Amino acid sequence: VDYVVTDYYIYPAKPENTSQVLSWQNGLKELIYQNGAAYISTVGPQVSSAGACYYYNSSSSSYLVHYDGNCGNSSLGWHAMQIIGWDDNYSYEYCKVNGSADGGFTQSTCESNGYEWVSGTGAWILKNSWGSLKTYLYLSYDSIIDNVAGVRGAKVADFDNRYNEKVSYYEKNVNENVKVYKFYKNDDEEKLSQINIKYNGYNANSIVSISNDGVNYTEIGNHFVELPGMRSYTLDNYNLSNNNFYIKVETLIAIDVPAVLTKNVNTDVKIDTYLDKVQ
Repeated sequence: VDYVVTDYYIYPAKPENTSQVLSWQNGLKELIYQNGAAYISTVGPQVSSAGACYYYNSSSSSYLVHYDGNCGNSSLGWHAMQIIGWDDNYSYEYCKVNGSADGGFTQSTCESNGYEWVSGTGAWILKNSWGSLKTYLYLSYDSIIDNVAGVRGAKVADFDNRYNEKVSYYEKNVNENVKVYKFYKNDDEEKLSQINIKYNGYNANSIVSISNDGVNYTEIGNHFVELPGMRSYTLDNYNLSNNNFYIKVETLIAIDVPAVLTKNVNTDVKIDTYLDKVQ
């Protein structure tokens, strides 16, 4: 069974202002609690890629990534993993030694030798995307985090045709907050499956409408965009009867050209503009 994403979010980078970090953490925790694991990209879980930002915590028999931007390694290896949970009580302390983490020092001997002592409490629980040795590990709350995203909705794929910017053009700018896109199709009747819109900003309202003639529009979505990402819209039993149709988006947020999925009504011809092919 094939699925299509109907909603995904891009979470803002962790703020540098420490007074805002707790609110940022709680927001991400709520998203994970409500929607499941989130994607993150950070340094890989091994010394060769993470240097001193990677540590084996012998007291808890666990692996820790503590990415503070100063890993003592000029060839950091970035790696995709999932945040699957968190542990507010996870604690760690270690000494950064010559580009690697060493737990054999006390704080006193670490600092007397000119090294940096690292300690803290609280970490995200990560699931690795490869390897069996380090399937699960931790990412400290104090790490620099600027690349998190997650899926909030998906459904069984139910479409025959995909249209994107290769068969559309920006028709007109009604005003700076209203954009109209014209899509071209063949003369066969098709039924709307979903419209995908990627929002590149947040904290603004968005109204999405569709039309067969560019004059008479039917509203199919009106909501507040609280995070960057993609939202999909659908309307039951809306048929596209002409050789073109129009999507109107009213929002203060910058967006990508919408992508439209449709189902055939009376033909077996399938159009996929992502792949530049007709079947």
